[in-house]
Amino acid sequence: MLRGLYSKLKIYALPSALLVSTDAVSVDHIIQLMLYTVLNPVFTWVFYLWYLNCTIEADNAKWMIKTNITITILWVLRYFNRRSKTCHTPLADGFNVVITGGCSGLGLEIVKTFLQNEKEQEKLEESFNGLYNSVDSDDSDDTFSEKSDPITTTETSKTTRRCKEGVNRVIVIDKRLSPELEKLIGETISFVECDLSDTKNGRIEDCYQQIKIALAEGREQCFNDQVIDILICNAGVRQLQGFTELSFPEISNIYNINYFSHLKLIKLVILDHLNSSMTKRLHILSVSSILGFISPKSLSIYSGTKSSLLNLFDSLRYEIPDSIALTTVVPGQLTSPMFDDVTVDNQFLAPLIDHRKLAIRISEIVFEGLNGMFVYPFYGRLIPLLHVVPWCVYRQLRKFSKMDNVT
Repeated sequence: MLRGLYSKLKIYALPSALLVSTDAVSVDHIIQLMLYTVLNPVFTWVFYLWYLNCTIEADNAKWMIKTNITITILWVLRYFNRRSKTCHTPLADGFNVVITGGCSGLGLEIVKTFLQNEKEQEKLEESFNGLYNSVDSDDSDDTFSEKSDPITTTETSKTTRRCKEGVNRVIVIDKRLSPELEKLIGETISFVECDLSDTKNGRIEDCYQQIKIALAEGREQCFNDQVIDILICNAGVRQLQGFTELSFPEISNIYNINYFSHLKLIKLVILDHLNSSMTKRLHILSVSSILGFISPKSLSIYSGTKSSLLNLFDSLRYEIPDSIALTTVVPGQLTSPMFDDVTVDNQFLAPLIDHRKLAIRISEIVFEGLNGMFVYPFYGRLIPLLHVVPWCVYRQLRKFSKMDNVT
């Protein structure tokens, strides 16, 4: 009970964990500090009571009351906003996860996060089983013992272990198996080779059938083992040349990997969910980019694919039943190897996102069943406003940010 209360308190009374890199101080660090202090209702009301205790001039504290009430109202609105994002349909017991582009970078860290969650779940199960066995060994009720069927008990225990909440299978889709992922392959994690750049002639559909075969292998049946409960669309490639320098096959390759392959997978998974008798949640999460809001020079095609994902999810949310959660994660530049050759001049305003922290945040979003869009870091929430400011102001802001000078 206390653990559950602490969990709720952590979610609703504290700000979300900071995801930016600690290599440099940024505006996000300052905002995070303020959310724990001067913008936190607990801190401000405690400070107000301390101030009243230290002074006899209570009239001077009236402005503090107004400020504290405003801050409290904002946190209450935050609470209701989070509640409204939550999908109340639970995940299946022993859920299956499919991750595209999980062989390196952010995708690999997401795989590790789910694997870590499974290990923690196994420790809890071992503790529970040890407690259960100790209680069972002390039970001297002969009547109960006579009714126990050893075969039934064994089968039931297998099903119980298999059906407990937690990760069942993690299927990674990628063009080739990386040495890092190969070390993790085992009973829980499997790899399906699939070239996401080839979206013609039913290749994505064939890949989907391979996923279902991989889900059915090596595990006892619990409900429906071939159902995908979580789909994480993470695969993506960068644009390495300007628009005029790219050939049409290269443009098609970027769109196929970043958008069309995911579009097909999403449709197949949703159709399977709608045709299934399962009443559990389907969670689809897409890793987009802040570049879907605004595009720097020489990244027009890449930005176009990310913008397509944002608009797809924004519309699709209102076409599907409430049992399907759709989440879009919109990060800025990551610390993953994909962006090793990219340098940013102003990391105070545009800090890098630690891809390992982002992987943990993605798993939290999925486990909590949160719908909607999540943008990191802070400046990303302001970027959509640039589309409605006067053109001259927009041009000056682009110049000030040096976004077109990124190399």
